[in-house]
Amino acid sequence: MGFRKRDVEALLKSHGQLIDLISFSAGVYNPATGSSAPTPNPTVVVKGYFYNYSLEEMTNSSIEVGDRKLLLTTTDTSGVTIPEPKMDDKFSAATGDTVTTKNVTKIYSGSDVMAYIVGVGE
Repeated sequence: MGFRKRDVEALLKSHGQLIDLISFSAGVYNPATGSSAPTPNPTVVVKGYFYNYSLEEMTNSSIEVGDRKLLLTTTDTSGVTIPEPKMDDKFSAATGDTVTTKNVTKIYSGSDVMAYIVGVGE
């Protein structure tokens, strides 16, 4: 699916919802356990739009039943640029949906990233 900048903005404005982005840092190494537990970063509120994979995309064996895509802005609701979502980041929507990042694709306008398409799953 191709996107133009004004189409992305219009889609998110009219159909997007507020979504909490919960990302994690590597955490501090604990010598007693020999491991480090991921530490949650402060939650960021972003605007996003969930949609389903196309039938053609679903023939890809890495897509599981229940997986979807999330069209996501590059800024939070206060206009601050967010870091690129990474594997295992979580997104929680007011609808009760909580999903995890599986992959990320950047959408460019010229040389600037204007949105992310995040593959998410349960």
